[in-house]
Amino acid sequence: VAAQPEAVPLYGAVDLRVDLDASWDNPYDPDDIALAARVTTASGRQYDLPGFFMVPHRREVDDGIEIMTPAGPGEWHLRLAGTELGPLHCEVTARDRSGEARLALPPMTVVPSEHPGFIRVSRVDPHYLAYDSGAPYLPIGHNLPIYPTAGQLVDEALGKMAAAGENWNRWWMSQRGLGLEWESRLGWYRQAQAAQLDTAMTLAQQLGFAYMLCFDTHQDFRQDGWKANPFNTAQGGPCATPAEWFTHPEARRHYRNRLRYTVARWAASSACNAAMCAGVASGLAGI
Repeated sequence: VAAQPEAVPLYGAVDLRVDLDASWDNPYDPDDIALAARVTTASGRQYDLPGFFMVPHRREVDDGIEIMTPAGPGEWHLRLAGTELGPLHCEVTARDRSGEARLALPPMTVVPSEHPGFIRVSRVDPHYLAYDSGAPYLPIGHNLPIYPTAGQLVDEALGKMAAAGENWNRWWMSQRGLGLEWESRLGWYRQAQAAQLDTAMTLAQQLGFAYMLCFDTHQDFRQDGWKANPFNTAQGGPCATPAEWFTHPEARRHYRNRLRYTVARWAASSACNAAMCAGVASGLAGI
């Protein structure tokens, strides 16, 4: 594991790059290859954190158009957040077709910070939202669901929103937005769009924003959207109709894998809507 820090700011995210020597066909399929960590916090609480494969990208702007270019080979990462002051322990596990390997990392220490934490239902009044620190959070935003790559770019748009006092936005994880699943094969994920979401998360931390990730939109399951949908049998997927997307065992397996990848890559960021991450993570315990 490269560049492991000794100290982690409270509610700050740690990105650990893992040098993984293994065999796989599809790095996004945890049935083929899986990286994970058993995390133990200072209070003794334990949880299983999935790792993920990514292809780093370089962001460039040419004549007002954003261009994402691969910036190296694929990498394996673990991203976790410091949520309790004190020692933070991680035992890394890698599993492929040949077996399993484990590595206990040196402990890190979560230290105080000025970060207010994740957004949750208020402990004082469940009608409201609050940060872990207890500070109130009132979401203010307007509808900018599609990540802009031309004209007014994402940093310009969110910068104007923040300057006007806004602190919330949502992103569509759809074919026309930041959706992952529109590669040529179902079960492979678009890395340029994933890198764009990384960029958006970094902007959110700088601007004091929180994002709600909209995992799906009805537009991808009707008319031309369904014709291009990778779950459609016409595109090599398992579903003859949109309704089968909810029930077909293979569709459910692919969707669960996407949820796992989403949690692995973005749940450590406090800019990602806490309700989404907590709900999905609770359903992935033990993976």
